[in-house]
Amino acid sequence: KETYDRKLFLERFINAGIITGNKCELENVEVKSIFKSGRVNELERTVVEDENIQKKYSVFGNNIRTIIRTSDNKSILFSTNFEIMLDGNQIIIHGKGYGHGVGMCQYGAIGQAHIGINYLEILNHYFPGTHIKKYYE
Repeated sequence: KETYDRKLFLERFINAGIITGNKCELENVEVKSIFKSGRVNELERTVVEDENIQKKYSVFGNNIRTIIRTSDNKSILFSTNFEIMLDGNQIIIHGKGYGHGVGMCQYGAIGQAHIGINYLEILNHYFPGTHIKKYYE
């Protein structure tokens, strides 16, 4: 779970150069489309800019993770598999996992490799029942 106040959330998009208004306020944020995997494809923000002009801005795919980042700004957002809601002055993101959704934890795989587990065993751990073969000679 990540929690942002409206101003901080808006600043992330301003700093990324996506929103360019001088004086603007975040009016709404919503998921406009998702991939079949359930991950967010398009995140749209509605902003009221100077002189009450309403504009909509979208960011897509993995760029969402890079722009929003965690609320403490220490990392990219863990995943695009999330739900988002406005609650008063707060934007709350409820995440449902980490990474790209491929099914292999890079840190877990590195940890296994450090204790001597070979790559075939690591792949079998994350993708049981698969068979590894050469694609080319």
